[in-house]
Amino acid sequence: MVLGAYTGNIIEQAEHPNRWYWGLIQVYSLFFSVISLIQTIVYFNECEKKSSSIWRLVVAVPFYTSAILYRALALSLLLIFYQQYTIIPILIILILNILSFKILGLDLPRSLVYGVSSLLAPAGFNRCRNPKFQPLGYVSDEVRYSERSPEQVEILRERSKRYLALHLIFGAFVLGVSLALLWIMLNFSQIYSPLIHLTILPRVFINDYIFPAILAGFISSTAFTALYCCTILCCAQEEYIYPLTIH
Repeated sequence: MVLGAYTGNIIEQAEHPNRWYWGLIQVYSLFFSVISLIQTIVYFNECEKKSSSIWRLVVAVPFYTSAILYRALALSLLLIFYQQYTIIPILIILILNILSFKILGLDLPRSLVYGVSSLLAPAGFNRCRNPKFQPLGYVSDEVRYSERSPEQVEILRERSKRYLALHLIFGAFVLGVSLALLWIMLNFSQIYSPLIHLTILPRVFINDYIFPAILAGFISSTAFTALYCCTILCCAQEEYIYPLTIH
């Protein structure tokens, strides 16, 4: 209680209003949340059960960071204006993610978990199992041994590349259409008027900075996805693929 009273006195004597400090707290909270998310997904995809290296992290960290930032910024903007209707593009992305993992050969529980986890960045795509009549890979006999041939390893890597491509395309299509509609409504309707007193983002700032920032983030994510596929997926060891069990 003493600490709370002391903190309250500091805020009352400060130059900025209380609203400013609450906003600063939220900014710090969002910053550390993004850092935590990046750390978690990099560890899950690149470090757990694998031999980590500096060159892998140099490519992987910007790859996941760019995807997280542009998707999080896009979804945040949609939540501000579409509010509860933002669940529609989110559900579409989740369904496409889950279907992609299911076609990739994963069981339904794993497909659900990885599909939901891939909302902001791809997760679990390098833990796929054996290819068997799957559109995302090649038609091949079922792998029945824990030791793979070089051809089988290459097939699994190609499937990971194809999933990353679909993850990028699906996100670009769903978020792109949603943001295009939002831009039209923002500039040619009254959707912004009820939020004038509730948001600190002027319409001009959104048009001149937020939308270009999302576009720049998507272009950056596309470039790092291509770099990731050309480096880590091509040069990583066999342990990069989720190990098979002997049938």
